[in-house]
Amino acid sequence: MVGESGSGKTTIGRAIAGLTKATGGSLTVFGHEMVGFKERKFKPLRKRIGFVFQDPAASFNPHLSIGECVAEPIAVHQPDMSAHDRRQRTRELLEAVQLPEAYAQRYPHELSGGQRQRASLARGIALNPELLIADEPTSALDVSVQARVLELFAELQERFHYAALFISHDLAVVDMLSDRIGVLFHGRLLEEGTGAQVLGSPQHDYTRKLIASLPVPDPVEQAKRRELAREIRARV
Repeated sequence: MVGESGSGKTTIGRAIAGLTKATGGSLTVFGHEMVGFKERKFKPLRKRIGFVFQDPAASFNPHLSIGECVAEPIAVHQPDMSAHDRRQRTRELLEAVQLPEAYAQRYPHELSGGQRQRASLARGIALNPELLIADEPTSALDVSVQARVLELFAELQERFHYAALFISHDLAVVDMLSDRIGVLFHGRLLEEGTGAQVLGSPQHDYTRKLIASLPVPDPVEQAKRRELAREIRARV
């Protein structure tokens, strides 16, 4: 799902996960109506959904080690699992996101941005979710780090076979990972389809503006895109 800031991307993702209450319309998650949902009824479904936040530094408890942060969903949803098995599962998760086992003893502030996002991804898949919602997970990372984290997202999805809703304002990032793309503008889904359909033959001026805003290495082509973006902006 792609769109500019304020378009409603994060709100939709959080509503699917039950972190924000949907107040109108209809939203069905695993057969459960989310408008007016009761936490008691939704809780058994919550463990089927993983969430990767935009800012892992803010979403991690700074008083817990990385290992404790990653194991937190397991402790909540699988309270009968022994402490030994939780530690073993945490080691497996850190290995899956390519973090050394010793990082389980570190605290969030001791990790780089890319390392924290890997740990956040490990926490997101801790319960083997059927759906993973990733909300702008690479927007705060350097380009080189971003590329590696995106590769890791793709590798983990292939390995663990979960569906994923990847939320971003960057069409280039979305195109790398998505089978289907939805373009959101002011809370309205303007168009959706495969990457080839949306990026190759966009039906809406707003989508064309997003595509025209993508940087390219050729300065002549970049100048053409800027001019096209200005023309489209005047119409949108």
